[in-house]
Amino acid sequence: MRILLAPILDQQGEIQGAIIVFHDVSETKAMALKMSHLANHDSLTNLPNRMLLQDRAERAINNADRKHEKLAMIMLDVDNFKSVNDSVGHKMGDMLLKKIAQRLLESSRSVDTVSRQGGDEFTILQPDITKLDQVVSYAQRILTLFQNPFMLTKSALICPVVLVLLFILMIVKALICYISMQI
Repeated sequence: MRILLAPILDQQGEIQGAIIVFHDVSETKAMALKMSHLANHDSLTNLPNRMLLQDRAERAINNADRKHEKLAMIMLDVDNFKSVNDSVGHKMGDMLLKKIAQRLLESSRSVDTVSRQGGDEFTILQPDITKLDQVVSYAQRILTLFQNPFMLTKSALICPVVLVLLFILMIVKALICYISMQI
């Protein structure tokens, strides 16, 4: 709520009254929040997009450098995704991407950032890594998740193959530079 107040003065400068204007800015604030969300999230999966991932990665790298910790980025690419769209249609392909996003979110820690980079590419930023075993264990968990088929409808069953690439702190800095150049 914004309130504007202005006095009403006579010719001698004496206050004769006041004008008070109340302006409800809640809709404006809600629209600004919605616009910010849309600018930073993938419209299909509602996951953070490349811009938000870059921001979070830069913060995570600075934090890791300051605390002498490590972080990891895991990049996933769904193999042969084009054939899914070609064989069962784009609607089913979109449904598959949403289900992939959901599985990734469910298997991640609350501090991790699961993002969709576009198409069939996903990236998971894992800050606060103390041992490489944590990343290896997480990658194995992801591979196990994708061994289970995705039920898209009662009759549509898809078993995608996912490639997993690991990037540890040094390579992440190069990746952020690369992402910055792509935007």
